[in-house]
Amino acid sequence: MKCTKQKLAVRLCTLSLCWTAFFLHQIQWSVHECFSMLTVSEPRRKLRWKDESEKIQKMLDQGGQSMQKTHMQIELLTGYEATFAAVMAELEACETGDEVLFSVYVVEPGQSSEALISGLAAAARRGVRLRLRTDCSVLSSFTRLCEGTTTLVYRLQQMRDEMPDTVVFEQPQIPTHAKLLTFRKLASADVAIFGGINFGDRFRSWHDFAIRLEGDALVSEL
Repeated sequence: MKCTKQKLAVRLCTLSLCWTAFFLHQIQWSVHECFSMLTVSEPRRKLRWKDESEKIQKMLDQGGQSMQKTHMQIELLTGYEATFAAVMAELEACETGDEVLFSVYVVEPGQSSEALISGLAAAARRGVRLRLRTDCSVLSSFTRLCEGTTTLVYRLQQMRDEMPDTVVFEQPQIPTHAKLLTFRKLASADVAIFGGINFGDRFRSWHDFAIRLEGDALVSEL
């Protein structure tokens, strides 16, 4: 009975820490957004919104032209396996001089993660320039503590140390859940894969999806 109470107390404490981390993250983000708004004057804000509107319109116009000229493709990737297969196919297709942005929230252990890291390293050895970006904040540490998971971030950092000429590792200053991969190619159309999927075998059974977008005009705006 005493052991059960102790376990319950530990779980409640862990849950409290998770909620505390979550609210601190939300507060940090809110303060950042408020500060950004307060430090930009009203004319500048209007100009920024106008610029964004014009940018969106330009993107749509270019997208329409791209669809007519290059048959731009948009594909829904349902589930982890389809997304993973699409990412691996794009990595294998990359050649010397191509550029890859790999930006995700977490990379966790598993056979798929090992294959992904091997694919990234192989691309870098072929002369593909990699920009690796993943969250390394305190929030991620709390999340791993609560969920009992680990991270393979150190493997990405090792890749940077081993191949500094072709691999860059970035750590966002503000926690981000962005999952965006772009493949900018010299010999074929650019491709972007984005959505809600991180990498790690425990995500295989999650009901999630991603979008595969092919076409230089729109990918360049991401």
